Amino acid sequence: MPIYVPAEPYPKKANDSIRSSDWNSAIDEVVRLSVATQQLDRNTFNGPLTVNGALTASGGLTVTGNQSVSGTLTASGGINGPLTVKGALTVDTTLTVAGAVTANNTLTVSGALRANGGITGPLTVTGAVTVNGVLGVSGFTRISQQNNGNWAIFGANMYSNGSAFKLVNTAQPGANLHISAEGGGTSEFRFCLMNAGETNQRNIATIGTGGLTVTGGINGPITVNGALTVTGAMTANAALTVSGALRANGGITGPLTISDSVTCTGSFLSVEGLAVVSTNIGAGRWASFGSNAYYRGNQWNLANTAQPGVCLVMSGPGGGSDREFAFCRMEAGSNTGIDLVKMGRDGIVVYNGKKVATGHEFLYIIRGKVNANGSVGAGSGFTASKISTGYYQITFSSAFSSLPIAVATQYLPSTSDTRDNAVIVDLATSLIKVKVGTGGGAVADRDFTFIAVGPRTT
Repeated sequence: MPIYVPAEPYPKKANDSIRSSDWNSAIDEVVRLSVATQQLDRNTFNGPLTVNGALTASGGLTVTGNQSVSGTLTASGGINGPLTVKGALTVDTTLTVAGAVTANNTLTVSGALRANGGITGPLTVTGAVTVNGVLGVSGFTRISQQNNGNWAIFGANMYSNGSAFKLVNTAQPGANLHISAEGGGTSEFRFCLMNAGETNQRNIATIGTGGLTVTGGINGPITVNGALTVTGAMTANAALTVSGALRANGGITGPLTISDSVTCTGSFLSVEGLAVVSTNIGAGRWASFGSNAYYRGNQWNLANTAQPGVCLVMSGPGGGSDREFAFCRMEAGSNTGIDLVKMGRDGIVVYNGKKVATGHEFLYIIRGKVNANGSVGAGSGFTASKISTGYYQITFSSAFSSLPIAVATQYLPSTSDTRDNAVIVDLATSLIKVKVGTGGGAVADRDFTFIAVGPRTT
């Protein structure tokens, strides 16, 4: 509304004349002010209304036409919408909108923005968005966090109100990703599900410093560059590539195909329960492969203590020259292994002097040297005695089960006659008798050697 300006000369001095135009203008302004006073009594302004300075409305301000504010608009009692802002809207403190807010241009909020009735998008945020409570997007998408920043949640129909998981629509199930650095323990990322009715909230997978845990399994292929620990059963229908350690505490349901080497950093590897491979960790002194029997922790063990077990123990640097290979047996309920057969650089040793199969028979060999005076010069498993001049008896410590085969020959110095000889004159399962003499056939005391070979029952 224009401001009244009187005609010149103004202001009037004493004896200045008042012209008709001055009088008429003054009366017009009186009429205009009278009309304006009536509008104020009815709380109504016929626009347009232009306020170049600050406009403060302590109560309600209703504008039926266009309102242009060049300065600051302060509405302590609120603004009844809709409110359309064609330019930039800057809010220095808090803007609370009870209904819908539509911003066709830039909306800048320095304080808090609360839209109880929702925001009709698209919404573009060029800076940071801070949500102290729950942020809902398109009805079911929810973003929530704990006030101290211990966790944050992004979910579909599922969120946390700070003390419990909730559903936006309780008639439908929900899912979310729970992220926690400080308060997550060893499960910094948790993938959660909740049934309709806000029941059976559970983790279907967790990822963190404690590893990867999957409740329902993983459809492969899967590549693990670090350690993979499986506490339950693991079934790999496709390719399973593990660059680090593979630990399956609950077993692996086969078939299992391994195209490269297998390294077991633990003390034993069990296949189908009773087939066991064990080793001495780190030192590499021995390894064993057994059926229900294995060596671990410096003692013998049975995979199933109700059954006996057998195993092969192999030891390079630590087995000794007579036990580089040992075929062992354990009785049910026992923790002691028995070497049935030992093999090494020094030969073969059979448990308790049992027989060894060579060729078509189980044969036992006794060999020795007898001195001219009847004493034993070498060998074991027999005794020797001189019966008379050039006549000796050799008695076996354990008799053969049937007649053995024996040979004897003199042990002569290099100057002796090659016709000097030894003759077996008696052959039995428990002994042999030998005569030795000169090249002319006379008996004489001489050193000789013998070998007896035959079957034995023990």
